[in-house]
Amino acid sequence: MEIPFDRVPGRLIYTTPVAGTLRRVIHAPGGHFRPDGAGRIVLAEYAHDQVWQDGAARWSAEESLAAVAVHCPALAGARVEATRVGVRPMPKDQRPMVGGVVASHSGVTLGPLWGRVAVAELLDGVPDPRLAPYRPARFL
Repeated sequence: MEIPFDRVPGRLIYTTPVAGTLRRVIHAPGGHFRPDGAGRIVLAEYAHDQVWQDGAARWSAEESLAAVAVHCPALAGARVEATRVGVRPMPKDQRPMVGGVVASHSGVTLGPLWGRVAVAELLDGVPDPRLAPYRPARFL
């Protein structure tokens, strides 16, 4: 079976160390962020991805940091220390693919659940109906 994939760029922004006690991933309107160690925070902001796809004027890392700082006061004094752009494999329908193969933009947040579901399926031999819309077979 051939699975149709796109290569979707995504940018992560790393901040200078900030004061705060952020300890988990936060999904806020328009972006998400998480601790990255040594007081740094790594974030992604959705307007950047949309601008990239539309080919419009570039959305700077500083603009993205300011947009996410609205949801995390500790970011108010932060500066951009680094940015990294990666290419994510994404099924053409832009939905996660979970089964014998996994491809998803939400692997960090949904990975623990998918791991438990996969183990249960393997041990019980019963497919979990929650995964039906995300199985690779949808491309047949």
